[in-house]
Amino acid sequence: PLYALSNVPDEIFPTIQATFPLLDRFRETFDSGRRGLIKPDPLIFKYALTKMGDPDPQDVLFIDDSERNVRAAHALGFKTHLFQSAERLEYALVREGLL
Repeated sequence: PLYALSNVPDEIFPTIQATFPLLDRFRETFDSGRRGLIKPDPLIFKYALTKMGDPDPQDVLFIDDSERNVRAAHALGFKTHLFQSAERLEYALVREGLL
């Protein structure tokens, strides 16, 4: 399943979701603004894990374009990928057996 963890402010997230229907592919979006937490705070990652049913972080691939967020997720045991291009992401997804 796909989940999104977003730092987009709660009040504008519905507009963004309407503008980008691709976001409908996520099983759930964890809007950090609604929680009063933002990445890279470890508590937002722990909250997301809880909402996902408490998987082992080693079983979750966290993808972000912020190196700081990727480092924070990695420190918590997540598999991580720093997004820099679609081609590199595709390679990482294939390597992880997700594509």
